[in-house]
Amino acid sequence: MTIMTIAVIGSTIEKRQLGRIFGTLGLVIALGPAIGPAVGGFLLDAASWRWLFWINVPI
Repeated sequence: MTIMTIAVIGSTIEKRQLGRIFGTLGLVIALGPAIGPAVGGFLLDAASWRWLFWINVPI
């Protein structure tokens, strides 16, 4: 989470919702590196390695 992310969220979201928003953002940031390798391994097992590039292009 960068300082710019915190600044933009802090200035655009209502103060009573900040806790929930920062909690959700923290959850997404924490789960991404944990789930990413498992999804990548599944794609490599189920399809060829070229699918990783097709999945990564839209993101």
